[in-house]
Amino acid sequence: MEFFTTQTPDGLKSLGIGLLMSSSTMGSYICSIILTTVMAITSRNEEARWVPPDLNDGHLDWYFFLLAALTAINLVLFVICAKRYNPISFENRAENMEMGTQEQANEA
Repeated sequence: MEFFTTQTPDGLKSLGIGLLMSSSTMGSYICSIILTTVMAITSRNEEARWVPPDLNDGHLDWYFFLLAALTAINLVLFVICAKRYNPISFENRAENMEMGTQEQANEA
């Protein structure tokens, strides 16, 4: 949330926070899709499902290894994007706005 509030212009802060919340929602939907897909693929043979109704009978560890691999891929993509990102500096934004209002008051 701090990233969105520091790296977006003043007029787009609410849009940035909305994008943050929607990305969290999309993450939840993607997790649900992954679980549904894994259950559908591994349920074809009734011998060993990864996520059965009784968790003691399945291979839940394989499911978590899959999630760990997907997380590792996500980390690699994040590092690539983070290295290419150039931060925007808005340090003097408040000072410039104050100076602009003072100049307008002096002109009037």
